[in-house]
Amino acid sequence: PDITLPAWAGKIGGVLPAAPPRFALVATLNIMLKKGLLPADMSLFDGRKFEIDVLDAGVKVRFSANGEKFTADGFDGTPDLRLAAIDMDGTLLDDDKNFPPGMDELLDPLDARGVPFAPASGRQVWTLIDMFPGRPGMTVIGENGGIVMRDGVEVSSSPLDAPTMREAVRLVREATSGPDGIDGGLVMCGKQFAYVERTDDRFVDGVMPPYHRTKRIDDQVAIIDAIEAGETDDAIVKLAVFVLGPVEALAEATLANFADTHQYAISGANWADLQIRGVDKGSAVRDLQRFLGVERSQTAVFGDAGNDLSMMSEGDLSFALANASRGVVAAARFVAPSNNE
Repeated sequence: PDITLPAWAGKIGGVLPAAPPRFALVATLNIMLKKGLLPADMSLFDGRKFEIDVLDAGVKVRFSANGEKFTADGFDGTPDLRLAAIDMDGTLLDDDKNFPPGMDELLDPLDARGVPFAPASGRQVWTLIDMFPGRPGMTVIGENGGIVMRDGVEVSSSPLDAPTMREAVRLVREATSGPDGIDGGLVMCGKQFAYVERTDDRFVDGVMPPYHRTKRIDDQVAIIDAIEAGETDDAIVKLAVFVLGPVEALAEATLANFADTHQYAISGANWADLQIRGVDKGSAVRDLQRFLGVERSQTAVFGDAGNDLSMMSEGDLSFALANASRGVVAAARFVAPSNNE
């Protein structure tokens, strides 16, 4: 729940040392806990340390918890949170694709403490970086876990095999050709670029929002061959079909043929994806934890949809949005307000 302090309380808190605001905050949290206004399983917080910025007062409040309640015990060193991974659509972004107000006020303190904020999405990594301008060193999970980058450096990636890609190109060409062809095409999602051989503006304009770095090419098989021969410095981490209409028919005729050996999913009204089996946002969070030396107990994750489900078990602080699917709510330890609140 939202807690709003009177303006006079913020002004007084700004000139007090840290201890009085800490006692006041802990007392408030415990009252809310006792009255059921703060639903929390306190056993999950046993021994945990917290730091909260009270922006209006300009103070940082540090406190702890045991298995029954919050305590006013301060501490030195670093708070527990070391990584925050958050889904974009339906979680961080509202239904109109807008960021919540006050994003800088959230991200600046995380940056100052060296806590990576990692947007996790089916989008291209370069698109995610573009969405956070003026923030060098971004950590991003792109292509639904197919690639992870930090400060422009690859942390992990999972390229697809060439035979599957060649057969997918053939199937999509067949399904989209002729007078009865489906109005769609294949997007080969590489680390560096997304490659499309359907090059009309109507199609590419639909691809560009999630894939800012899109290349129009003549032959996708030629790109696969060039990558395999080492002539093109890239690797394909995901195949996606995009349809200017419902995606199901094209997806079933093409990518669904690999569902027994690869990870296949309908990812939106107009999109379906194919990746290496076992690659998802959860595996990407694990890769990032290993790279950063972060434990699951130091990780917060936020999501709402099926492709976020794998993240819920990778952070002890797992949050489902109130608008989340039943499966995500069941897997998460906490429920946060909806993406429109």
